[in-house]
Amino acid sequence: MTSNELSITLLHEIGDIKAGVILGEQWRDILLQLSHSKGEVMLRAVKDYLADSLSTLPDLIANFRQEPFHFYMANLTSMRKTIAQGLVL
Repeated sequence: MTSNELSITLLHEIGDIKAGVILGEQWRDILLQLSHSKGEVMLRAVKDYLADSLSTLPDLIANFRQEPFHFYMANLTSMRKTIAQGLVL
């Protein structure tokens, strides 16, 4: 079980690095301008979805197993659930 959860976390972190490269320094500047606000939380959630779209979700879909998929869904933050309500039943 731990191995499955760690693999999902690793995939997210790989996607986060890729998302950071795509978004570049302008994203970091905007993030600093929104520091300590709901906008910052929302912006981070959007980046998390980009990261997951680049790495986590393709792997979950290609190698579908219920446990890792449920772990991913269970660990969505409140803001991520708000932004993508269609993901959560």
